[in-house]
Amino acid sequence: MRYVNPLEEVAIRYRKVKINNNTYVLIPSGVLQGYSFDEEFLSKVKYKLATNKESLLKEKYLIDGVMSLDDLQIKYSYYDTDEIDFLCDYYFNEESNNIIIVQVDGDKIRKRKVSIPEIDKFVGNEVYERQKGIPSVVLNEESLSQLLEMEDISAIKARLQALKRSIEAYLEIEKSDYVTRIEVEDGKIVNIDTDAVVVDNPKPRITTKKAVPLKKDKPIKSDFSVVGLEKYIKERVFGHEEGIATIAKTLYMNYTAEDDDDIESILLVGPTGTGKTETIRVASEYLSVPFREINSPNLVPQGIVGTSLEDILYSLILQANYDIEVALKSLILADEIDKLGDAKSDFKGDIPQILLKLFDGYEFQFTKEHREFSLDTSKMSKICSGAFTRIFEPEVTVGFNKQTRQYNHDMAEDEVKDRITEKEYFGIEILDRIDLTVLYHELDQETKKRILLESKISKYLKKKRRYARQFNVELVAEDSYIEELFAILRDKRESVRILNNLVKKTLNIAEYELCTNPNTRGKRLILTKDTVHNPENYTII
Repeated sequence: MRYVNPLEEVAIRYRKVKINNNTYVLIPSGVLQGYSFDEEFLSKVKYKLATNKESLLKEKYLIDGVMSLDDLQIKYSYYDTDEIDFLCDYYFNEESNNIIIVQVDGDKIRKRKVSIPEIDKFVGNEVYERQKGIPSVVLNEESLSQLLEMEDISAIKARLQALKRSIEAYLEIEKSDYVTRIEVEDGKIVNIDTDAVVVDNPKPRITTKKAVPLKKDKPIKSDFSVVGLEKYIKERVFGHEEGIATIAKTLYMNYTAEDDDDIESILLVGPTGTGKTETIRVASEYLSVPFREINSPNLVPQGIVGTSLEDILYSLILQANYDIEVALKSLILADEIDKLGDAKSDFKGDIPQILLKLFDGYEFQFTKEHREFSLDTSKMSKICSGAFTRIFEPEVTVGFNKQTRQYNHDMAEDEVKDRITEKEYFGIEILDRIDLTVLYHELDQETKKRILLESKISKYLKKKRRYARQFNVELVAEDSYIEELFAILRDKRESVRILNNLVKKTLNIAEYELCTNPNTRGKRLILTKDTVHNPENYTII
């Protein structure tokens, strides 16, 4: 039987263009699935990551924008699909409007992403083209040299605003699937290719397809209750009865608030893999509000390569189908906020200030896809989460009577916040803006088993339902299979988050047979202890 290792990451492939000995431009040329190892990305072909000078000098194609498949699904969760190919295509469509300018400084490299639709002025002669429906741009050396001399990204946008207006004056290039190439001389469009037909006309007529909405409408749920929300969460997240009740009550009060009512925020503290993120995700699902998770340590200021808060807010607008009133009711989770102090980013000091604006209800203004947006975050529900492992470490007092005290998850709210500042995670200015604290404790073995066998989001149960529907196959897990899964979790000190990954890996080969062998229809797929260690050891009878 042929077995293909699962590909766990996705990345953008860039074509390298050398401008001079110290400057390169990376142009998006495709999206790949694979996995990264050290400074390489392994797909059907091995590529180098755009992380060092040596790779930049030697390689024709480089990799950047590496993201796990789980993060990809979270990033585009508003599409409500697990189709990885679709999500990869959309990821590339977003990134295809950007180039990365790379400058070599000794042995170090500096990267800066520039959005092509926001480039403001033609300098000399440029060519814009679509290859196989994918937009790309080629800028001449003179243009790039002038761009690179500017230090402020906003100045670049202002300097090149005329470029955007020149294109928009003649056609809506981003909405036309027929346009394949645009040639510009002295700031004016002179030739347009439309499916290999050249039009020599300064004001060409181009037939464009009507823009199709990228997502279905998602109206906010209006007829919900605390009990309904609490029940919905508890059917999916187990082991935190009091915490879930507090979260459900707070969200209910937030989403029934009127103009003068306060919106309360929550600090959710607990070990990795106990269901913090899942709680908020399923709450947003029940409420039917736009939801986005922020990886707090990886946040960057606007205009820098990476994910900015403005990018997060724009994704919420997309989820709301451009209905700003709906976007104003979004739910935001700032995850791993405990790692802010450990972040290695050059912008580490800027991130707390960005988050403070979010918590304070700042009105953010930004430009995306040729449109100006203004979004007030004051009525959004904001939740921060983190493991904060150091606050639960033993406290040792040295003296005649040496004592060790283990902090548990029953400590009072004020004590949690005191311990966070004591352990120097971040200053009190952030904590003062958070109204409530909820603690999630480590899950016991019995609760983890219930998650596997009863939770409505259990990967095992999802596979069981799908195999029955699609292949008419009954999935059966023997007790030995379940016990061995949890033995691995216990021995490796892994969290319940790893459980779903283990289940997927043990089913990978069997699932391939279900997809390719019609003789499996109407039978039972049985998993045992041996299946956990070798996915080829399963039985279909």
